[in-house]
Amino acid sequence: MSSANHFNTDFATTCKKLNYPRDAIHVFAENRPVNEHNNNKLEKLPWTLFQLRAADQYPKNVSQNDIDKILLKGRSETGGLDYDIFVKIL
Repeated sequence: MSSANHFNTDFATTCKKLNYPRDAIHVFAENRPVNEHNNNKLEKLPWTLFQLRAADQYPKNVSQNDIDKILLKGRSETGGLDYDIFVKIL
């Protein structure tokens, strides 16, 4: 069993024991399933959707060359952080 599948199985079992609300936003080990789940939940909410775009901030001792190298890498190589986050606020 892969570690992601093992985590998801353990998480599902824990959620049942804790009476976890199934309509809550989820965070899992894999991005695609959680994005699908969260986008589905967001679509059902009647409020206005806001897109929050990440603004990168770098320590002063990091060179522009180092920054450019990191920005060329794919999401999975940079810690999996999104450039955009979508939220709805009541």
